[in-house]
Amino acid sequence: MPPRIKDDVVSDRNCSSHSIEINKQDPETKAWLFDDALQFIGFGKVQIMCIFICGLILSAVINETMGMMMIITPSQCDLQLSSTAKGMVSSTGFIGIMIPAYMWGYLADTKGRKKIMLFSLFCSNVAAVCSSVAPTFTVFLICRFVVGFFVSAASSSVYAYLGEFHINKHRSTVIAWASMSVGISALYIPAIAWLILSNDFRLPLFGAMDFRPWRLLLLAYTLPGFCAALMLTRFKESPRYFMAQGREEDALKVLQWMYVKNRKENVEFYPVKKLISEIEREQVTGKAAKGFTQIVKSMWDQTQPLLKKPLVIFLAINCYMMFAVFFASGGIGIWFADLQNTVSTSNISGTVCQLINYHPPHTNETIEADESCVDTIPTKVYIDSLILGTYYTVAVFIIAFIIRRVGRGYILAFGLFVSGICGLSLLWLEDPMITLTAFSIFIVNAGVSISVISNGVVALFPTKVRAMAVCIILMCGRLGTTVGSNIVGVFIESNCEATFAFFSIVVLVAACLNFFLPFR
Repeated sequence: MPPRIKDDVVSDRNCSSHSIEINKQDPETKAWLFDDALQFIGFGKVQIMCIFICGLILSAVINETMGMMMIITPSQCDLQLSSTAKGMVSSTGFIGIMIPAYMWGYLADTKGRKKIMLFSLFCSNVAAVCSSVAPTFTVFLICRFVVGFFVSAASSSVYAYLGEFHINKHRSTVIAWASMSVGISALYIPAIAWLILSNDFRLPLFGAMDFRPWRLLLLAYTLPGFCAALMLTRFKESPRYFMAQGREEDALKVLQWMYVKNRKENVEFYPVKKLISEIEREQVTGKAAKGFTQIVKSMWDQTQPLLKKPLVIFLAINCYMMFAVFFASGGIGIWFADLQNTVSTSNISGTVCQLINYHPPHTNETIEADESCVDTIPTKVYIDSLILGTYYTVAVFIIAFIIRRVGRGYILAFGLFVSGICGLSLLWLEDPMITLTAFSIFIVNAGVSISVISNGVVALFPTKVRAMAVCIILMCGRLGTTVGSNIVGVFIESNCEATFAFFSIVVLVAACLNFFLPFR
């Protein structure tokens, strides 16, 4: 649980001039600014529950995407996976996330964050369960694409939803705390895989298909998503979303609910009875668009503000930076277990690339489901993956404590420069422990930057286009993982050194672009 953030109760000293006249005006007619009304409520039970729910959503996204790194090897015999097929399994979820991201951003900004996330979590969980009993590679691939298609909405809306329950000065901290779940998932994925895959059982299902441990592992990865969906049904829509829609009465009802939950007082003691509208009525978004042409026009109208200065500059830089960090953390990260499997089984010493070139991780020929097929993961791979997860958790924990004091820009600059340098060092390092450390830092520093960049996006873009901006930027990130994982699959055996060098340079360029953004 995050440490309690000091309540910021409205007083004559810290409220805006629009809201401090409560003693001079009739409370029934007094109009409050939204930020002041939210600040009066303070930080409490509602915000803590919101952090927990959003953390579960982030865990669900990580499990359904990065969890594939523990599925590839144990499923290769049952699904008869070639190296190309493994690359497709690794990336298909990210492709599913990327394609509808723009649509989900539009729907989240116009129909509501909670409604879209709840629907998408339910659908992604159902698709994930179906993938656990997929009889063939093709069916499995389709199911994983559907999982990505729906989990895209939850992953893109969660940062906006979380940030809009908090006052501005707390946003960076609470987003960092929710992102702790990413580190926990990085531990959960190999830990639960080790527990389940250590067993060897076959339960006949239908035809020649058996229910084996890797199928149970897929079900275990859905648990955070199911829990998040159940808890979200008891939570409220973002009050700031209602304000962006011109629905001040609905926003006030949510604020009153928050006040009662946090203060444990009767709603009558909440002095806010009316909110000041923050938009002109003609600017209200989300009005029902009927017909294909009107829907397209509505989506274009929702996007237009992002194409004007300075937002278009912020959008372009953040898109590249998100592409770069996903490119490194996801593109190589999803192959981490498979590459470590190759390194750990090699009987020679050398750099990562020398070991891969000596013993390629897999062939391009389809693996037949016979006695020669090996689908076990060595214990050392689980341990290495847990070490990676530990680094991840510690890094996110440190960021959660220092982000308000140090600032997003400096954290990104330091983290990405170190990540790029560690990536380049893999071309020369030979000591196994130092190599594992550098490899982990390369992936982890890029990975933890995702939440830091998202944090900045929530602060940079206004409410009415915030979810759209987050979705577009994360769409570029998912593209990075898709491109990165396929580059690794195609070139890691033939051009290993060039592959690691290219990944490192992409990250270093992102570190430089960071200085062109505000909030440093």
